[in-house]
Amino acid sequence: MVSQILDGKKLASESEKEILESVLVLKEKGVIPTLATILVGDDPASETYVRMKQETCKRVGMESLAINLPKETSTEELLLKIDELNNNKNIHGILLQHPVPNQINERECFERISIEKDVDGVTCLGFGRMSMDLSAYGSCTPAGIMRILEFCDLPFEENCLRFYETERAVKTASSEQVRKPIYSSSVNLWRNYEHKLSDLIEILEPVLRELPQEDQPKSFVSH
Repeated sequence: MVSQILDGKKLASESEKEILESVLVLKEKGVIPTLATILVGDDPASETYVRMKQETCKRVGMESLAINLPKETSTEELLLKIDELNNNKNIHGILLQHPVPNQINERECFERISIEKDVDGVTCLGFGRMSMDLSAYGSCTPAGIMRILEFCDLPFEENCLRFYETERAVKTASSEQVRKPIYSSSVNLWRNYEHKLSDLIEILEPVLRELPQEDQPKSFVSH
């Protein structure tokens, strides 16, 4: 396989231009797209991630609302804040920054986010729709990987191999939010290319065999 640079910066720049145009159209209709970010605690990395997302909103003409909660926040308090944002018609997307403090039930809080506002693709319903190749906000990391592979217009076999090389690089990340959505995205990739499942398995088998059995796709385990 010939080495090729996957230019994410170029894709990001082009995407932001497209989003800016869409935002301008919405503003002409009286709609100001607004993203609410929720940060619980003072984790430095999380603060950086949230700040970057807010800066991106500004570049594309969107508004952002920063919700900063103390690290002592309880699950119940966080759920109330999410409910408040769900019910706010001026908020169009909700992003709960991962990880949250240990005393919080993160999964319960993710699930509380309205599917219409789950822009990070963290709810089970959103993940399920994505897995079925239906309309939904994709889980952010897998969706980003798929976007850059499509942007670079690689052949099917190279797409699959690069996809799982990337998966190996993020193997230490949460399987709920990264690894499992990647598996589902790869199956949708196979569907889009109209290849047989046996072809996909043959291409990916060397990489999948290295993963713990409980983290392998069920279809692969049975294979």
